[in-house]
Amino acid sequence: MTLARLVNFGSTIVDEHWRDRFDAEPCYASGMSCNDCVPACQLGAQSRLESPGIGFGELEDDLATQYR
Repeated sequence: MTLARLVNFGSTIVDEHWRDRFDAEPCYASGMSCNDCVPACQLGAQSRLESPGIGFGELEDDLATQYR
């Protein structure tokens, strides 16, 4: 499977997971919809596929830059 297909597959799984559970997460605020968080979740899923074995702490600054 190519990286692009893995990213798409990973994004689909993240989307489904988030849509089912977003309102139970600690970052949830009243009035939010799951669509408010999908881009961040997709970026996180993509980074895990592209940077296996690298911890969040090492990627955090780069992810913050990409998300803006």
